[in-house]
Amino acid sequence: MNASLCRSVTMKALIARRSFENGVVEKKVIIYLCKQQFAAIPSHSQIIFTNGCWLLLNVFITLSSSQRPDGTTRAPPPAIASENVVNELISRLLSGNGGDISSDLQQNSINIPTVNGGTVNRDDSYWNASDILEPNSVNDETAALKFLVDYNKQAEEVFSKSAEAGWSFLTNMTANTRKDLAEMDKTVIEFLHISAKRAKQFNLNSIHNKKAKKQIKNLSQEGIYVLPEKKLEQFISVQAKINQVFADGTVCEPSRPPPCTMPLEPDLQRIMATSRDVNELYYVWLAWRNAVGPPMKQSYLEMVDLFNEIAKLNGLKHGGEIWQNTYGEKVNLIHLLEKIYDEVRPLYDQLHAYIRNQLRKQYASFMHQDGQIPAHLLALFFTGDMSGSNWINLYPDSVPYPEHHPLDVNYHLKSLNYTVEKMVRTAEKLFTSMGFGRLPGSFWDYSIFVQPNDRDMVCYPAAFDFKNQKDFRIKMCAQVTWEDFIQIVRQMTSTYYQIAYKEQPIAFREAANPAISYALTNALALSVSSEDFMHSVGILPDLENSQEKTINYLYNIALREVAFIPYGVLADKWRWSLFSGDIDATNMNEKWWEYRMKYQGVKSPARRDNDDFDPGSNYQIAQNLPFSRQVNVIGYVIQFQVLKGLCSAIGYQGPLHRCHFFEGKLAGEKLISAMKLGASENWTDVLKIISGSEEISGAAMMEYMEPLIQWLVKTNAETGETIGWNEYPDQFNEAELTLAKNISKKLPVGDIKNNAHSVSDLEGIAFPGEDCSQGQQCLADSTCNGTVCVCPPNSVPWYQTCLPNDPTMVGFGPGGEGFQLDLIKGELVTEESTSSQEESNDINGSTSMQWKWLSIFSTSVAEKYLPAAAMQLNS
Repeated sequence: MNASLCRSVTMKALIARRSFENGVVEKKVIIYLCKQQFAAIPSHSQIIFTNGCWLLLNVFITLSSSQRPDGTTRAPPPAIASENVVNELISRLLSGNGGDISSDLQQNSINIPTVNGGTVNRDDSYWNASDILEPNSVNDETAALKFLVDYNKQAEEVFSKSAEAGWSFLTNMTANTRKDLAEMDKTVIEFLHISAKRAKQFNLNSIHNKKAKKQIKNLSQEGIYVLPEKKLEQFISVQAKINQVFADGTVCEPSRPPPCTMPLEPDLQRIMATSRDVNELYYVWLAWRNAVGPPMKQSYLEMVDLFNEIAKLNGLKHGGEIWQNTYGEKVNLIHLLEKIYDEVRPLYDQLHAYIRNQLRKQYASFMHQDGQIPAHLLALFFTGDMSGSNWINLYPDSVPYPEHHPLDVNYHLKSLNYTVEKMVRTAEKLFTSMGFGRLPGSFWDYSIFVQPNDRDMVCYPAAFDFKNQKDFRIKMCAQVTWEDFIQIVRQMTSTYYQIAYKEQPIAFREAANPAISYALTNALALSVSSEDFMHSVGILPDLENSQEKTINYLYNIALREVAFIPYGVLADKWRWSLFSGDIDATNMNEKWWEYRMKYQGVKSPARRDNDDFDPGSNYQIAQNLPFSRQVNVIGYVIQFQVLKGLCSAIGYQGPLHRCHFFEGKLAGEKLISAMKLGASENWTDVLKIISGSEEISGAAMMEYMEPLIQWLVKTNAETGETIGWNEYPDQFNEAELTLAKNISKKLPVGDIKNNAHSVSDLEGIAFPGEDCSQGQQCLADSTCNGTVCVCPPNSVPWYQTCLPNDPTMVGFGPGGEGFQLDLIKGELVTEESTSSQEESNDINGSTSMQWKWLSIFSTSVAEKYLPAAAMQLNS
């Protein structure tokens, strides 16, 4: 058994363990691994690796009430914090302009202790607020320029220390580094407060230096900290409540009594991504929305009111204009999103028609030939928020040319003896061939490219600017794969961007805006994805560039990005309307589905009303993260503008999807000139330098996708597809109601979240292991043997699914004996041990504690080694 197999098995155990962590208390986790020494898994996962002769993996889990003895509700454990939380934390650390990181972590269930402020070299004349004058009272431009000099001196000190603390925490997650991060966070907040007060002294009308005026205007913005103390506490509390509802959201396993133990990640996502059973999909889709939507609704409305108050205190009309600020006065955000949608709509309509036809082959009775697609069927192919906003999981079942497999670039990398460091060096070679300088020695000394064995770190890739004009680093956990090479290119693009603008004042040492940052990094990623680039750097010996593989490649991108654009547009437009008051609590859910049908061609499979709150089932919406910034609808489009602009610079005239920039010094010159500006100029001016136009346009995206568009038009015409969709007044046709007759059209609000119902309450269906003697329909590939639903040969029941015995079919690794993952019924714990001696007694058989077992082992190994392992555990 090798390390990769053990890691894979261990992660399966953790996935199952996490299923219990919502609403239950973990007592003890012991994983005993033998055969050879393995690197330590993160400490917060509480896994112990030891040496030995074979593998035995036993996880002891005990369950108790979700309430502590004092009656307070236990916060969800850090292990279930979404990766989105980590992404947001990293973004704030890298931005260099603050953010209450410790509050964010606490809101997202990562406990940061309250500590004293971090240590920086403070200039008392700057940090002391006693000499600050009234807002707009200073008309002296010379004084304003001196303030900016003082600010930059202090800001470089503060943000450099903040980056150090963030790097230390994210690359070595310990109690000490967490404490240091919280200390620095408090210092950053204090610095932002004092800087805003000093900036507000100056009358902007008296400042004629445009760059100075822009800096002072930006520094005057206090964000959420403009709220009075009580209101700020209320805002943070409301956000925490919303996050708690999302984190605690669970759905009952079909046919099993409460407690409900299936969270969104990984259980519900797995079902929606892999199941083909329409009843199962319907249940999970609906149950998740009923579990999190209604409990979140009131807090979300309260958040909207407070967000609007923040906007008004910052001189804006409503919360939507906070998002507008990111794009400046030249751009009307909502009009821009509508324009993007209109330009991409012809491609989206063709993609929608093709996918509708593919789904109709499996679920013919569930949709009109020219109608909208039921949302739960689209969610089948989305591993994320179950919203049907991204359709990539449909790719294997709908790829245009399934017999034309993508290039196995990984094979070529390994045959050329590539290492992770060699991939990083190759990426640097790309940039130096374009005219960029070599990366500094400190980059190579301090960057982390491969996950260390001796620490717990956040592997999410990030490029760090330490704000001292000399220290730039990348952190990631790369392997020798082409996907990771592309990620290296993305991060290195960010690093070169940071190096390019390092001479700017601190306030301008960032990307012109998030859309530009996304577009630059992904334009370079698109360019290295071409076979021509791979051939140019010697990875591919020969060029193939077959038309069929090109169509498959473009189709993959379309499912990921083109399919998302309508959803991102409608979600931000819906929230803008909520902030502005155009919609309110009385019609917000109705409008949500109106927008889904209009922009996306998607309908609800169940009757929904305004007691529901379906937008809250999406993490980004629940967390008030705009799609115009986080997942970046605008960046999706202008990445192709950037690509085309750089290709034009080097005189390239072929198909856009084959363009690359290796040895393209003219493309490098354009990039460097745009990157040097940082945030000192309007982002549309930066776009103009690269693309030749400051107008945001989907034309370059359509040009890139032209081969796919032609194929979709031809294929849809051959099958007689209707392009677009009709909005039928009734959400449900008769066939849908007939086939779903045994499933409630709407589960009562609150039943699922209160653990009162599961699929077992619905007549006519049964999952593996359940009674089918009364004619129930067996789901999840199981069949009725006359008594119970049984799984097919060579598979075992798990949850409501049949899993293959072959571990290679379920991600356990290469070959070997079959592993079984199962939960053995136990009693709920009603008391906790208070000493290690009591825990030892419990393991040795004391009846004061009832343990739940989660065991993963091969049968033969268990029979051979279980007694010895039990003895070692007891000792």
